[in-house]
Amino acid sequence: MKSSFKRASHFAGSKQLLLCASAAAALLAATPAFAQDSTPVTEEQDEGITVTGIRASIARAAEIKRNSVEMVDVISAEDLGKLPDTNIAEGLQRITGVQIQRVGGEGNGFQIRGATQNLTLVNGREVAPDADTASTPAPIRQVNLFNYPSEIFSEVRVYKSPAASLIEGGVGGTVDLRMPDPLKAPERMAAGAQFGRYSLQDKNAYGGSFLASRRFLGDTLGVVVGFTYFKRSVTTDAYSGSNYTRLNTLDVTGDGVADPNVVIPLNMTYNRELSQRERFTANALVAWQAFDTLRFNLELSYVKQSNPRARSFIGFNFTSAQSPLPAAAATTAKEADGSTTVLAGTFRNVNVTQDALNQDDDRNLYTAALGSVWNATDRLTVSAELGRSWAKVDQFANVYQLTQSSNVTAAFDIRPEVPTIKIVTGGSITDPAAYKAAVVNVRKTGNSPDTRQGRLDLAYDLDGFVDKILIGGRITHSKFDSVNLNNRFASTFPIGATVPATRFPNYIEQRNLTNFMGGAGKDAPTSFMVTSVAGNEAAGTQLLRDYGDNRTLQPIPASNYLVIEDTRAAYAQLDFGTTLLGHAFSGNVGLRYVHTGLNSSGSAVLSSGAVQPIRFLNDYDDWLPSLNLKWDLGDKLLVRGSVAKVMARPAITALSAGTTVSFGVGGLNQATSGQPLLKPFRATQYDLGMEYYFGDGGYVSGALFYKDIASYVTTTTVSGATLPGFPNMTFFLSAPSNGPGGRSKGFEVGVQRSFGFLTSALNDFGVIANFTYVDSKRNGSTLQIENTSKYSYNIIGYFESGPFQVRAAYNWRSSQYLGLSRGFDIYAQARGQLDASASFDITDGISLTVDGNNLLETPQVNYSAYETRRDSYVVNDRSILFGIRARF
Repeated sequence: MKSSFKRASHFAGSKQLLLCASAAAALLAATPAFAQDSTPVTEEQDEGITVTGIRASIARAAEIKRNSVEMVDVISAEDLGKLPDTNIAEGLQRITGVQIQRVGGEGNGFQIRGATQNLTLVNGREVAPDADTASTPAPIRQVNLFNYPSEIFSEVRVYKSPAASLIEGGVGGTVDLRMPDPLKAPERMAAGAQFGRYSLQDKNAYGGSFLASRRFLGDTLGVVVGFTYFKRSVTTDAYSGSNYTRLNTLDVTGDGVADPNVVIPLNMTYNRELSQRERFTANALVAWQAFDTLRFNLELSYVKQSNPRARSFIGFNFTSAQSPLPAAAATTAKEADGSTTVLAGTFRNVNVTQDALNQDDDRNLYTAALGSVWNATDRLTVSAELGRSWAKVDQFANVYQLTQSSNVTAAFDIRPEVPTIKIVTGGSITDPAAYKAAVVNVRKTGNSPDTRQGRLDLAYDLDGFVDKILIGGRITHSKFDSVNLNNRFASTFPIGATVPATRFPNYIEQRNLTNFMGGAGKDAPTSFMVTSVAGNEAAGTQLLRDYGDNRTLQPIPASNYLVIEDTRAAYAQLDFGTTLLGHAFSGNVGLRYVHTGLNSSGSAVLSSGAVQPIRFLNDYDDWLPSLNLKWDLGDKLLVRGSVAKVMARPAITALSAGTTVSFGVGGLNQATSGQPLLKPFRATQYDLGMEYYFGDGGYVSGALFYKDIASYVTTTTVSGATLPGFPNMTFFLSAPSNGPGGRSKGFEVGVQRSFGFLTSALNDFGVIANFTYVDSKRNGSTLQIENTSKYSYNIIGYFESGPFQVRAAYNWRSSQYLGLSRGFDIYAQARGQLDASASFDITDGISLTVDGNNLLETPQVNYSAYETRRDSYVVNDRSILFGIRARF
């Protein structure tokens, strides 16, 4: 079986295109998924389908979509690899109804039809969440997609309507990442390499991949092994207003009298962060057809990821700002709520800080699964699987902050594209003698998630209206153990109350941010003193000793916790098919029951300072009925309908009995508390869709959807909170809670078509396009649900002729509500991004590639309540990467 896969592979990271995906495509795209999940294997899945190019892979995805009873969209390996998709999330955004979030310019989180509460499976199984314990945990449960290079998957399926046999946990939908079947993958080896540059600091990127597939013992034993490696240095340049603050002590009219309800930036900061991301993956898939009726499957995988980060930061804090002397009017704007926004002005008593974060981040993730499929009779199929997914995450961070020895008078202007600020009198940001030590903070955090699961499924074929009965059960045992060690001093240190920065000159240097924001930040302060302490434990230990602290790192009792979660699920499902008015009519109906039990323990710090163990127990039951219908109205037209109850559990970190803290200067201390008694997200959803197929993979589709959200989990933040164990300190405290329900409704339309139907001269050209409208709100609110754009679209044009292939993709989403922070509603402005890729086959087995990501270097701009209040301006790298791949 010959396959001419030409998949351009991409790095799974910020603005980095994954390596050598052609290698994966050669092995993966021709096979159905290896994973055995609770969804029964369909006839389509059992067939070997040879994919030989862009159009063929698109046709395969359309065929799977058309044959499915549920509402599902698919990306095949060739399809995914032919776009400059930095990881799985970047590919998901091309699916109708899917929007993504980016972290450091790289796709990671996503929404389906306006819901962020989605379930991600790998080969039909849940994976352990390797959460970042040093940052605020989100109230949702999603997989860290940074860990998964797209090379290793044969296809991605997005289920928008559930069946009873599908694992519960997604309100918007379920994404299943599927690896190849070793007994069907073509026997070959593939390898490749890619190298290139990132634009902001002209940094390198490189990596490679190798995959091999072989069968033995008369083709009854199949093995697929794969290895990938990448390393790149990714830059993020950012301005932030750290939200805004409301003061009643400033004279902004110049009359010498303080004006009420004046809003100014809380902390104007400029920073550059360099992430040196490195990832190695190894996968082994083994399938043994021991007898005609009995098959065994084994999966082993390992991911090692390192992401040391270094951040240079300068901030101007206005919390205690005073009016200028003599009095002078500022430039202001009157807002609809009666407040006055200061657009430009000069103020005294501004605190200037320099903050450098250097952090090591090491992650090791493991997966092991053993399963079997037994055809007990010609009608009864029994499948079973045991699996475990576990990880070890270690983070070590050194924060050494400086502050000006005395506050300054500064003038700012937030009207330019990148807001500007400069010191008028009182200090210098490039003179080390002007600084003193503000904070020394050495911290070590880590978590050890572990998920164990088992399932048993039975499928019995029947004759008649009901053609199959499915029953099964599943159990899981998950735990999440988090540890936080922290030694911190602020303002006063063991060696003295005031420590000039010049006392330790080996820790400071002047930093120049060249090409800041690609030139957009040329008028920002880009040359200033920074601290320089490596992000490892030895450097942190030495820093503490220099400041007189010879202790080991001390635990923060309230920040250490253990969450244990157990689930028990059972389901029954009937698949049926008949004719209705002379046309094929099919579907499934079923009921899934799941019990969730939670044991969350930690420590509470009493007002006396004593530490007391605490434990919370929580459990709940869910009955989840579902109905999916499909009516084929001829060879080309079909109608779908679905109704179901769905649920999604909160993030396991949101269920903790602990409170994590992080420290800053100028009143910017932050704390995040868990809530073990949270109930899950619950909703009832209704879907109605229509699809028209042209043939050869072309189709046009449309769907209406409505979700009645009965319960929701939201995060609220309060300022000025005090915590036991932290005397004389206040925090911005964030905590999850069960909020009111809501609803999400909208429609989506999509089309994919070759232009050959217009004229034969356009046979080599085609387009994939989609548009989604989502109106998603909580009860009693006029705001969109967080991270959801009301409008989004994707346009992909491709050209494929002989050895030459080109694809360009533009995705756009309208403004989105990000949530309430420090009393203000935060929004992201509309944003679009252009990516492209091209390849040329030198021979049947060797190809050259070029891939570009974020070609327009499009910034992400956020604002606070009103667009006049620019809250952040973030620019990520543009990447151009060249590659070579070989198949043999």
